[in-house]
This record gives sequence, structure tokens and C-alpha cells, in this order.
Amino acid sequence: MNTPMELAGDHGVQSLIAAGAAPVSVGAGELPLVRSRVARAVYAATFLWTVGFSIAVAVEQHLFLLRRYDLGNFTQAVWSTAHGHLLRVTEVGGTEVSRLGIHVDPILLFLVPLWWLWSSPVMLQVVQVVALGVGALPLFWIARKHLASEREAALVAAAYLICPAVSWNAAREFHAVALAVPLLIAAIWFLDEQRIVAFAVSAGLATLCQEQIGLLAAGLGIWYAWRRRRVLSGLAIAVCGAVVSAVDFGIVLHHFSGGSPYYGRYAAVGGSPTGIAGNLFNHPLVLVSHLFQVTDLIGVAVLTVPVAFLCFRSSIMLAAVPQFALLMPTSTSAARPSSRFFRSSMSAQFSHWRAIARTGGGRRDTWWSYRLRSEPCWAR
Repeated sequence: MNTPMELAGDHGVQSLIAAGAAPVSVGAGELPLVRSRVARAVYAATFLWTVGFSIAVAVEQHLFLLRRYDLGNFTQAVWSTAHGHLLRVTEVGGTEVSRLGIHVDPILLFLVPLWWLWSSPVMLQVVQVVALGVGALPLFWIARKHLASEREAALVAAAYLICPAVSWNAAREFHAVALAVPLLIAAIWFLDEQRIVAFAVSAGLATLCQEQIGLLAAGLGIWYAWRRRRVLSGLAIAVCGAVVSAVDFGIVLHHFSGGSPYYGRYAAVGGSPTGIAGNLFNHPLVLVSHLFQVTDLIGVAVLTVPVAFLCFRSSIMLAAVPQFALLMPTSTSAARPSSRFFRSSMSAQFSHWRAIARTGGGRRDTWWSYRLRSEPCWAR
């Protein structure tokens, strides 16, 4: 890890103050001390947040306050794999099925060695808490690189940690998709640093957390080709991400579930890709009215109002479009951002897009006096 003085040189001397932004006044010898103290505060706060929520979920499990199905399903999948039955779970009706027929989240395989060491559902809960907490660190690094003050970067990390969607998911049942949050934040950090191999590893692990994550990686690739003018690299990322999701949706889910397990959720708008496409051309008002229900708009507002909608000033929000496109047309209340918004494991994924976009969206923001030393690639 770079020393505070090296960090000051990297992001102070070599970068340019954004157009129209006043230089930050820093006294002699102040910047290294401030950066070191603030960074330690962020790391300490992340550690305390992780410990606090880990204790909370352990108590919840001890008192049987967590829902049986979600936590039980994931626990059984890990237990079965540890005993030689790859991701086998028992459905509500008592049928033995593969977890891959419910969601494509083979990231669970990485938890098997931990299960051999700590055979308890609490282990899964603690892993989720640690993963969500660790997401604050690459977010802090991104903000520290591009904002004029390390203190403001710390505020971005703090806003992520106290975000209700993140906190709620940390305190509730384990969901494998929550593990994608720190991996995607790290992937964006690596992409901003032009570390393509590290990005590929981080994004590749994220795609193992659920079937739609490949589409988010594809969105990042398109954005990278567009904003950084790295067309070949960006398109390669987009193609790989799209192929992963296509295989997950079109082959894996169909093979292990005997069809698509989620067409029923889209019954109101067509029930299948062809049905939705037909309604788009033949009955567009049906689709529009379903997409823009008042309760759904409230759910989106809960995400964006706390940051004064500034996240929409950043082009990286376009990479989150696939997540919204899959979520908004659904009819199942559990999957919609309107009803069980904070309870949905999907909501935590929107938090990191919002936080990163807020870092870039603040470059012209005089309300909180955000200043950029160098324009982040997602803010253009």
C-alpha cells in the first residue's frame, strides 16, 4: 500500500484541478497527516460496522428471528455440497432440486471450505456482513482519488455504510447476490485504474453471484468503451458479460428447472421475452403503466433522494439499467423495489451504483463544495 506521502504525490502533483474548481488550501505538512488520519478513521469505522452487524446477525439467529426459507435454503446448499451433493436443496413442496434451478449463484462453492471450519448458518451471515462492509473500502479509494478532500471521500464511504438498503441487507438473511456488491465496486476501481486483469477477476467472481450480474459487467464494458475510448477492451468486456448471463438464463436455469422459473413474474407484461416484445409494440400503454406505478417510483426515490438525484449526472448509472430492466416489470411483490424495498437483496446492489455515481456527479456540485483533482472516467 502506498504511503500517505506517495498518495499525496500521486493525486496532488500529477493530477489537474478540474476546470472551474478552486485549489484546495493545504498547509505545509498537513495533507499527509490528514490523509493518514482520515484513512485510519474509515478503516476503523468499517471494522466496527462489520463487527457490530456480525454480532447482531448472530443474536438474530440465536433468537430465531431470521426467515427460515432464505437462510435455510442457502445453508442447505452449502451443507449438501460439503457432503458431496452439489448445491442440492429442498424446495417448499419437499422436492430435492439443484440450487442452480432457482438462481445461478455458484459463488456458494467458495463457502464450502469455511463450512468445514465453522458449520453454522451464522457463518453465512457473517460472510455477508463482511462482504458488504468491505465494499466501503474500494469506494473510499475511488472517492479519495477523484475528490478534492479526503474527508469528503470518507463521507462517501460513510454514506454507503449507513445506507438503509446496505444496512438492512447486512442485518437480514443471507443472499449470495449481496456478495456481488463489493466485487462490483472493486471492479469499477480496477477499471478506473486501467488494471484490466484485476477487473476481469473481480467482475468474473461477481458474475458467479447471480445470473443477471453478467449484464451489469456488460454495461460496464460498454461504458468503458464509450467513455475511455478503449473500444476493443470495452466491447470484449461487454461480450463476455452478456455471454455469461445468456448462458445462465438460457442454459443453466432451463436445464436445472425444466424451463424458466421466472416467467410467471412477468405475466402482467407478457410472461416471456417474446410476449413482452409483443406488448411493447401492440400494447405499449400496458407496459408503461406497469413500469411506472407510484409505489415503484417511491422505491426509486428512496434510493436517489438522499443524494439529491446527483447520481443521475453520472453516465455510470447506465450500467445499472439491466438490473432495473429485470426488476421493474415483475409482478411478484418480493421482487419489486416498491413493496419490500429494504428487504430485497437487489436493493443493496443499487446502493453502490448510486454511491459511485455520486462521487462523479459531484464534480460540478457547489452545494457541498465537491472538487475534483482529476475527472473520473465515469463522470464524463
